[in-house]
Amino acid sequence: MDYWTYNNKEIKSIDDFPSGTIGFVYVLYFSDNTYYYGSKQIISIRGTESTWKSYEGSSKSIKEALKSGEISIKSKEILDFAISKQQLAFKETETIICRGALEDPKSRNGWVKINLYKKNIINPTPMKITKKRTKKK
Repeated sequence: MDYWTYNNKEIKSIDDFPSGTIGFVYVLYFSDNTYYYGSKQIISIRGTESTWKSYEGSSKSIKEALKSGEISIKSKEILDFAISKQQLAFKETETIICRGALEDPKSRNGWVKINLYKKNIINPTPMKITKKRTKKK
């Protein structure tokens, strides 16, 4: 599965994201009827686009299960967008906790850990993107 959807619409390029988006919160649905919530940054602080299109999560156990053929991805769904790293971390944690993923045996989420500042949640500041620095001779 090499594409993402948001509200049943396929997301094909970075231009399909709302303006200012630096990342998204997602859910992966697997062939064994399990699921996984996570987040993915789509652009770096230097303005480089990530490998978000082919992304399949960072969980070691999920990567191993996919590689061995134990599971496959049925769908990749974007749930929300973020304009800063702090907002992205908050929204991912909020999704995992509020949707009960840590209590659900069908969830492949195993833990959550985060440090947040209230000011960054109430009034998120868009991530400032700077161009790659060149070395001086």
